[in-house]
Amino acid sequence: ISTLPPAFTDSGNRIVRGGALEIVEPSGLLAKIPERLVWRPAAGAAEYMIIVEGIDPVWTAQTRDTEIKIPAEVAGRMAPGRLYVWRVKAFSAEGTLVAASPAVTISIAR
Repeated sequence: ISTLPPAFTDSGNRIVRGGALEIVEPSGLLAKIPERLVWRPAAGAAEYMIIVEGIDPVWTAQTRDTEIKIPAEVAGRMAPGRLYVWRVKAFSAEGTLVAASPAVTISIAR
């Protein structure tokens, strides 16, 4: 039995050890553009990086909280019928990646 935490790939080329970070909301087909992104806390995390793809340019942000409000400027670039993918990475106070979420797809209904 391994006592190592799960392995995941960071940036597609490096395997690191860490935990899985759970997304709370939103996911799937949404009636409107979401106001915020929410996830569960990760053990040892001091800061979270949020990445939203499908918006041009890709939106990234950092926070110490387990949720972040989507700025009006970013929400204004989200359109009904398009797919967006978001994920969260958790970092320790020293800057070490300690957990990552799976990619979650959302789309806004037309």
